Amino acid sequence: MSRLSSIPESGTFTPEQKEYLAGFFEGVARRCPGVFVGTNGDGMITADPAQGGPNLAAPKEKTIFGTPLSDVTKQERWKHEEHPLDGWDRILAHAEADKRPPR
Repeated sequence: MSRLSSIPESGTFTPEQKEYLAGFFEGVARRCPGVFVGTNGDGMITADPAQGGPNLAAPKEKTIFGTPLSDVTKQERWKHEEHPLDGWDRILAHAEADKRPPR
């Protein structure tokens, strides 16, 4: 049985189904840039931007554990963007020079 084949009687998706659809639309957006996927007034999925609603396929801002990348510290961005072992030489150089980490 498909995850989406059992919509509750309330007519709303379960949290698991919402997570699945969010991932699906993110995949669509990455595969087909510029695609519009939204919902019309009845809550039905549409590809017509004239019917309004946010673009569910629009790329989302990247986050680190739910915090937008633009809001994290420089050090947290380094940890996120750099493989931990790639920073080892930089850490050793700072330690040998008796320097504190850059801010």
